Amino acid sequence: IADKLTELDIVTIFGCMDDPRPPEEQLQRHSLNVAFLNGIQARWLDMEPEEVKKFILAGLLHDIGMTMIPEEILNEPHKLTENETEVMQMHPIYSDRLLINQFDDEIRSAARHHHEKLGGNGYPDGIAEEDISLYARVTAISDIYDTEVAAICNKGSKLPLDVLNILYQEASGGLDKRLVMDFI
Repeated sequence: IADKLTELDIVTIFGCMDDPRPPEEQLQRHSLNVAFLNGIQARWLDMEPEEVKKFILAGLLHDIGMTMIPEEILNEPHKLTENETEVMQMHPIYSDRLLINQFDDEIRSAARHHHEKLGGNGYPDGIAEEDISLYARVTAISDIYDTEVAAICNKGSKLPLDVLNILYQEASGGLDKRLVMDFI
């Protein structure tokens, strides 16, 4: 992935993300797209090549806990019930458990905390501000962008410019505003 980031232009990478995804490939493609987006953001932050690779790995593994969520919830075509949402919101904890003793704290943090908000109203731990690592903050932006453009999580797909507007709106509601502005 790191090599492709240097070989391909960003327009090509973003263009590939908009392709329709069969349901059985959604998690795999989402993880790959978040890995690319994390790598792009890490390059924009002037990270060293080894650090870029680490951001890529964090994006690739951020949703591995989704493999522990029952398929009937993952593939539910309608809005999830409150109970189904609670089950779905366990995936960051499952991701952290699956990665423990195999990956360092930054990668595990991205997996566990990519749904946290700066104001402390995210999940699973309700942490805020500086307690949310840079890896988790970057992964949150990548995750939201790909989820929204690809019709993941029982939502219809949105146009990329509309998703950028969503990110801009969420910058005041919990995402790192500086990172969002760099992404936009």
